[in-house]
Amino acid sequence: MATRRIELGHHARCISRRPLTSVDTLGSTPPDRGVDHLGNDPLTVFRDSVHAVSAAFEADGFLDRVMTAPFGEVLGSQLVDMRRNELTVHGWDLAKATGQSTDFDPEVIAACLASYTASPWLQDRAGAPFDAEQPAPPGASDADHLAAFLGRKV
Repeated sequence: MATRRIELGHHARCISRRPLTSVDTLGSTPPDRGVDHLGNDPLTVFRDSVHAVSAAFEADGFLDRVMTAPFGEVLGSQLVDMRRNELTVHGWDLAKATGQSTDFDPEVIAACLASYTASPWLQDRAGAPFDAEQPAPPGASDADHLAAFLGRKV
């Protein structure tokens, strides 16, 4: 279980930094997932990466700017949605892996669900990075329902 938490931490740090590679002034090479980006102080490294991405997202005109991502051209607002979705879903993974609550902010979960359900590549899930939708047990949190929608076993 500890190895899975470390892998999720590395992945979350990489996805947090990836938008910076789409912003001209902040670099052009995506983070190498094979490198230990977390070091001895993963919380500080992760917080620093979130602050850097947040600053980029808050820059004038960022939301309407067209940028090139590894999968094509996207608006800055789409990158913000993607980061919110990724960090929320992987936050759920970490909460489950560490036995913490998955009772996340309902507004954030609703925004993620709206984004995922509107995504054309999730309609048939062919080539999507998610398994088939799973059932959520009675009394499951909103985040648990989102995770189940995305194929995680709740």
